[in-house]
Amino acid sequence: MNKNYFSLTVILLSFYFSFSQSKQLPGYYISKADDSVACSFKFTDWNINPEYIVVTVGGNTLNLGPDDVKRFGIDGYNEYESHEISYHEADYSASYTPDNYSEKIIHKKSFLKIVEEGVYTLYVLVRPERSYYFISENKGTPAELLYRVRRKEMKIEEDNTYRKSLFDLFSKEYISYEYSGKINNSTYTTRDIGSLVKALNAKYGTSSVAKREKVKQNLVQLDLFAGYLINKFPSTFEGHYTSNNSFNTSSTVTGGINFMHFIPGRFRSFAIGVSVGYNQYDVSGSKSDTILEYFSQNYYNHIKYEEKYSFKNKFILIDIFGLFVINPVSKAKIFIKAGMNGNIGISENKDIQFTYHSENSGIRNGSPRPTMIEDRGGSIPIQGMYYNLKVGGGVIAGRSRLEFSYFTPVTLNSNIGFKTNAIGFYYYYALIH
Repeated sequence: MNKNYFSLTVILLSFYFSFSQSKQLPGYYISKADDSVACSFKFTDWNINPEYIVVTVGGNTLNLGPDDVKRFGIDGYNEYESHEISYHEADYSASYTPDNYSEKIIHKKSFLKIVEEGVYTLYVLVRPERSYYFISENKGTPAELLYRVRRKEMKIEEDNTYRKSLFDLFSKEYISYEYSGKINNSTYTTRDIGSLVKALNAKYGTSSVAKREKVKQNLVQLDLFAGYLINKFPSTFEGHYTSNNSFNTSSTVTGGINFMHFIPGRFRSFAIGVSVGYNQYDVSGSKSDTILEYFSQNYYNHIKYEEKYSFKNKFILIDIFGLFVINPVSKAKIFIKAGMNGNIGISENKDIQFTYHSENSGIRNGSPRPTMIEDRGGSIPIQGMYYNLKVGGGVIAGRSRLEFSYFTPVTLNSNIGFKTNAIGFYYYYALIH
């Protein structure tokens, strides 16, 4: 088994180093002279708006700030524009809220992420402490959608001025009566404000950013997989004559279908999913020996026996899991995976079966007695359906994925403490990617 682990490690490392590359993301930027330049971006934490960008053009690396470019975009993900903005800087945190609303206004030029684009364009500036939203009309100067908080008499008060700003825009479009309830119940989030701005743009056409992201970001993946499962039985059990019986490992080819949904953002780095596969095991063993039950020269038993035992079942495996990609922008991606695995037995005879044949002869009160032959059998009940945890990891390259999985031990009969666990090696191919 150690040789199998070593071979898998060598394969995964070879797979990784063969396909790995620097963390560069394709995209473009528009210079101050309105030139559109194709480039690649150095990976950074795009959840927070960058102060500057590092791009590679024709082998040259450039550091560009908001004064150097008008706009830039990362293919399939985010679009940013450079704007002069003013906003009320937050002076609160999760553990501290001020007694007064912040009056500190910041004036600066920044890269703003485009949330919705159209006649009305919604931007967001994400800072470590909070997010700030801005809106512009017909590509004018973005105005802050104001939101502040303060603590008054041990209560948190909110300044929801942004709702009035949105209501004024809806009134201008003569549709405020349709959306007044949604505006008043909105929260200061991309989901709520973005949907309202999308409604404003509805009479002029769907948001262009939404169209681009819908085409370029496929959040659903459907895979076919095949692999090799090794079922292990580390526990022992008793037979009629025998003790400390155990089964060897049982290996089988497996396969199935896998569905994943990626959480938006972070470059498809986190997904939840479900897979349906197949497993089976068929193991057996036997022991034979002779037992001498000696009481005296005139009273003893001579027992010769052979005992056989077997254990087999077939399963449908249903796996519900979460998957995290550690390096989502590399060509060869390393991932880890964990979830709950359900094992549904589909065989009628699922218990441990044993049979024995014995020939019992000996001396009773100094006289030989006739040989007694006995052929009997029995079973040890085993659960037909059980659950265990499944953890693993591997490498992704394009549509292909190599994976190693470990199934934690589970008790199949609590009276005797009989357990099973497994390891698996899989190859996945993405049909929808």
